[in-house]
Amino acid sequence: MSITLRTLAEIDGSLHASILAFVDGRPVTVLTTDGRIGAQLDGDGPTLAALAGRPSRVPTVQRAEEYPDYVEACQACGVCSVAAMPIKVGRQTIGVVTVTSADHHGFATEDLRAIRRTADQLAPIIGAHCRSHPQVGAAAS
Repeated sequence: MSITLRTLAEIDGSLHASILAFVDGRPVTVLTTDGRIGAQLDGDGPTLAALAGRPSRVPTVQRAEEYPDYVEACQACGVCSVAAMPIKVGRQTIGVVTVTSADHHGFATEDLRAIRRTADQLAPIIGAHCRSHPQVGAAAS
């Protein structure tokens, strides 16, 4: 959790972060820094898109056409932008770290780099857990 909280502290306007990983072959939110926002948003929209192995964002909910239900939930929670980065071991995506912001276009290049660093720091931790608990990384193969 401390890795994730450090990332939030680096990003002005950040509201919430979550970590999604595979558990019993299904993507599951394993950490959220705000249960209210997490209950509404985790495991959907750009987070699911990032499972394909590429970063995904909603730069501003004001003009977002992708993920209409997700954008509506964002607006209800006060979330104005979202960034999701895959957590990878080699080429294999084993999870996603997602950060939300109260600001439209809330993620500058250095913020996206901070989220990427977080994903890179989490990869060996989640990867080790996947190796010691094979059911955790089952669908990530």
